[in-house]
Amino acid sequence: MTEKFSTAMYMDRGAEQLVEILNHYISAIVESDALLALWKVERRQLKNIITVVIKCSLEIHGLFETQESEEGLDVRVKIGLAAGHITMLVFGDETRNYFLVIGQAVDDVRLAQNMAQMNDVILSPNCWQLCDRSMIEIERIPDQRAVKIDDKQLRGYLSELRPVTIVFVNLMFKEQDKAEVIGSAIQDACVHINSVLRVFRGQINKVFMFDKGCSFLCVFGFPGEKAPDEVTHALESAVDIFDFCSQVHKIHTVSIGVASGIVFCGIVGHSVRHEYTGVRG
Repeated sequence: MTEKFSTAMYMDRGAEQLVEILNHYISAIVESDALLALWKVERRQLKNIITVVIKCSLEIHGLFETQESEEGLDVRVKIGLAAGHITMLVFGDETRNYFLVIGQAVDDVRLAQNMAQMNDVILSPNCWQLCDRSMIEIERIPDQRAVKIDDKQLRGYLSELRPVTIVFVNLMFKEQDKAEVIGSAIQDACVHINSVLRVFRGQINKVFMFDKGCSFLCVFGFPGEKAPDEVTHALESAVDIFDFCSQVHKIHTVSIGVASGIVFCGIVGHSVRHEYTGVRG
């Protein structure tokens, strides 16, 4: 790539062109939580988090599947994954601090990335040992304990049937047609709902307005967020949310429903505009 941009065809802008292209693709990767990404997690959550990290890696590959720079350079990435203990170091002086991570997991991810060819996702031996093997299709690497994610396991891997618990919150307002009135009420409700859900590893998946008010679709149990006593936490959250929203004077009525079961969770939408969501299976 460097050679191409140093030729006469780019005159004196070769370096600038190369930097612009690299920045474009690096920015895209950073927006997908990559480059060197660290997930701090408790041991009991490690299996689920590895699943999330693999999905993130496949999403990054998806970003570059059809993209090609104006200069005709087909940019691809290779990804190595590892799991284990690390040590974080912060050092420097009063003018500048530096951050480093060291440990076996860092060595493992470097080795895994070195094994990868373009468009590969390689799991280190420890990562493969700790992951949910029932969820992952792999190819063995000759003479290696590390494994490669199967090339066919791309976007379809992001879709699955999984048990979740849903809390559906509907708010009706005293002055439904006045945006300036209901706007602050929705903001207050959203901030509180988020704060309640965060404690129990739930999240707001959708917010939408219909003639019956503003509705929040809240989900417990997405990948990486599964926790014991999920239904209990959902019910506790629902009571807290109801109590708070009932006290907001611009809100006329609050209705909340809680349900638990198997739903489809995955990517829905166009390739350039989509979301991760859950729908009834």
